[in-house]
Amino acid sequence: MRRWGIVALLVLAPAALEARSLVLCYPGGGVKARDAQPSTEKMLRLVEQLGGWKAGTFEPFFTAKADECERWMVEKKPDFAIVTLGYWLDHGASDGWEPLVQPKVHGKTTEVFRVVVRKGTYRDLEGLKGKALGGTPLAEPRFVERVVFQGRYRLSDFDARPTQQALKALRALHERELEAVMVNDQQYRSIDSLPFGGELEAIFQSEPVPLMGVVGQVQRTTPDERKRLQKAMQGFCGHPDGKGFCELFGIDAFLPANGSVYDAVRALWK
Repeated sequence: MRRWGIVALLVLAPAALEARSLVLCYPGGGVKARDAQPSTEKMLRLVEQLGGWKAGTFEPFFTAKADECERWMVEKKPDFAIVTLGYWLDHGASDGWEPLVQPKVHGKTTEVFRVVVRKGTYRDLEGLKGKALGGTPLAEPRFVERVVFQGRYRLSDFDARPTQQALKALRALHERELEAVMVNDQQYRSIDSLPFGGELEAIFQSEPVPLMGVVGQVQRTTPDERKRLQKAMQGFCGHPDGKGFCELFGIDAFLPANGSVYDAVRALWK
């Protein structure tokens, strides 16, 4: 019996000791990894506290690169993650990712995407065909084509040049290295603060797109754990230790995710 007990412990040990993690993907958000990683670690410690987990239960990983997000979601096998809507549409159903909370940013749980140009250069996307189009959203081409453009345009219609930094793309537009830049809501709001912001205008605006927030892996977490994390995140931005993280990412609050709000974009994706 003692021998079999030792064997059982050896068999169970890898699963029991397997590290748990949270991956935060924020491509094109204008937040540097060196600034975000400490905030992400602090955020996770507070989530553990509010959710009733032992401190250090989860290891955080932050990336601002779409390709690194794809890789880490496979390699790190996170229990929870903060991902883009494009990632969730591509992997959510098949890989078992359940939306738990949705961020509210500037009073909204949706955002729109715009294409901006130098004033007086182009009137619409038709005139932009074949021209250099930059921007961070282009790192997810299927999302842009199916959801942002709703199937009306393909990136091959343009000289698409994905960029990792919105500011760099906007400067390239100002310096005539690009003819247009696609931006999300947060990036568009920052244009007014640029010295050349008044020289730019939007020629395209998408339909409102629901924001994606924290998702839970149904095969690596229990229903109780997912409810605990959902409740913890709802009180997160109002907590003194959570305000810094929410301010860094421009988040007002986290609200419970209603799966039905994604039905329209799921239909576009299919």
